[in-house]
Amino acid sequence: MEPSYPLNEICPLPDEDAQALTTSLITCEHVLVEATTRMLEALDESLTIPQFRTLAAVETLGAMSLSDLAKALDVRPSTAMRMIDRLEGRRLAVKGVSPIDKRETVILLTPRGHHLVVRGLYMREQAMCAIVERMSEDMQNNFIKGLHEFVKVSGHEPRQFLPSW
Repeated sequence: MEPSYPLNEICPLPDEDAQALTTSLITCEHVLVEATTRMLEALDESLTIPQFRTLAAVETLGAMSLSDLAKALDVRPSTAMRMIDRLEGRRLAVKGVSPIDKRETVILLTPRGHHLVVRGLYMREQAMCAIVERMSEDMQNNFIKGLHEFVKVSGHEPRQFLPSW
């Protein structure tokens, strides 16, 4: 389906290159979401992607305040609180007292939540590896360089979510 607007107004590349680039990025996004969706289905926990993302943030960053979690997820604190309430109801996360400031509430994963995230991230990493392994070594290296540059110019910092993620 052709866009109803000139692509070069959005992306300063010749139309054909811009279309190929944006199509490739959107296709990559779909591949990643599909891998995550399959992983969530395999976990058989009826988790949504935002719920899993919340659990992964707490797993990766450790116990944190609700406001820190909201910042990490780029959501409002009220949204983060509702998410934690749902995860707490499923016994995947808990609200605890900060060891540093007893007045502050921190978010922690339960052992069940921890194991779920670790298992899910491992499954997703395996799915990604299975795709990447089908690429030539040169293509893998170029892909890595391109993705690193894409992340860098987007203003984000490359993040390590878990030691092998």
